[in-house]
Amino acid sequence: MTSPSRSSASRQSRWLVQICGYIAAVLLPWVGVTFSIHTPALRGTPLALSFVLVAGITLFTSLGPGLVSVVLTALFFNHLALAHNRWLSLSSQSLLYTVVILVIGTLIAFLCDRQRITSSDLRAALASLRVRTNALMEAQQASNSAAWMHDATEGRLEWAEGGAEIFGRPYSETSVSDDWTSFILAEDRDRILHAV
Repeated sequence: MTSPSRSSASRQSRWLVQICGYIAAVLLPWVGVTFSIHTPALRGTPLALSFVLVAGITLFTSLGPGLVSVVLTALFFNHLALAHNRWLSLSSQSLLYTVVILVIGTLIAFLCDRQRITSSDLRAALASLRVRTNALMEAQQASNSAAWMHDATEGRLEWAEGGAEIFGRPYSETSVSDDWTSFILAEDRDRILHAV
């Protein structure tokens, strides 16, 4: 459970990231389009840099700033590259370019946001798994119990840490190829093997 001060700090941190994201969403599209127009090496791919910026803004902040950067990229490209510094070019070709920028940029923003959310979910699941694994290991050691996984098709046995010691073998001496039947008492071995 998180403390109220930690929760408040987390909210403030997220709020600060969002503010920075919206500032970047306003400034970076203009910089990207301007740089692409005035850099001869980028003229063949005028929006590559802008789409990278859209992806970065979305990945590091959220979908909102990413979509703002898409709209502003389309408007700046129309204004600076197609309208040649007039307000906007409304020719059919310019409008088509603007719509294509909006569609592709929106798709990139949505995909990046999905990636950001999935990555966050995976990090949370991994953290939870680590906590549960540690708790299970502590419980096994405290209860003096053993755990292992047996792959019957490959005949492999993999011990959980702490399990082999119960049978008088240090964990470091066990391997995934140990014969699990060697840990069964001799008088029970035939009965158990017959049942398996």
